[in-house]
Amino acid sequence: MFSIFNLTIPRLARLQGVKFGFSSPQAAAVDSPAFYTKEGEQTQMPPAKPGQYFVSYIALHESSLQQRDQGIEGAMTPMYSFWANFLVDKFNDGMYTEFKRLADADLEEGDTIGMQHLINYYHGALKSQAALSEHVVIDLVTLLREEKEPHRPIFKMLRIAWRDGALNLKTRKRIGDILTDVEKSEFDKGG
Repeated sequence: MFSIFNLTIPRLARLQGVKFGFSSPQAAAVDSPAFYTKEGEQTQMPPAKPGQYFVSYIALHESSLQQRDQGIEGAMTPMYSFWANFLVDKFNDGMYTEFKRLADADLEEGDTIGMQHLINYYHGALKSQAALSEHVVIDLVTLLREEKEPHRPIFKMLRIAWRDGALNLKTRKRIGDILTDVEKSEFDKGG
C-alpha cells in the first residue's frame, strides 16, 4: 500500500505538487501527478479512473477549512481521515497539533467526527512500532482522565495496549511515567 506523502517534507507549501485521488461524479483531467510512496520515493499516480479526480493536499486542506468555517457538515472528514492514517506511519507534530486542535474545537460544537478519527489515530499509533512522542502521550493520558463511565474507549484502548507485550517500550515508559499507581493498577486488573 502506498502512503501519499513523505513526511520528511516539513512544510505544507512543499506539498503543493503532491496529489491524491477522491471519487467524484465529475472527473477532472489531470496528467498523472507525482506522489510519494511510503518509502519516500517519488513516483507517478496511475491514470484517473472514471469518477475519480486528484486534488493536492494544500487544496484539500484549504477547501476543508473553508467549508468548515461556512458550517458545512462533514467538511473536515477527508482531512481527519487522512491525518488519522498518515500520522501513524509518518508523524508530524504540526499536523498532529492541528488535528487535535480542530477535533477538540469541533467536539465543543457537538461534532464528534474529529474526535472519533483522533481516537482511531491513537489506536493505530499504539499498535505501531514507533514510539509516541511525549506530547501525544500527555494528550492521550489527559483524554483518559477526562473520560466518563460507562464506555471509556480511551481506557479500554490503553489498557489493551498496556497489557500487550507488543507496545513500544519507549511508549510504555512514557505512559507509565505519567500514570498514577491507581491508574496502572486499573490496567492490570482482570476483566
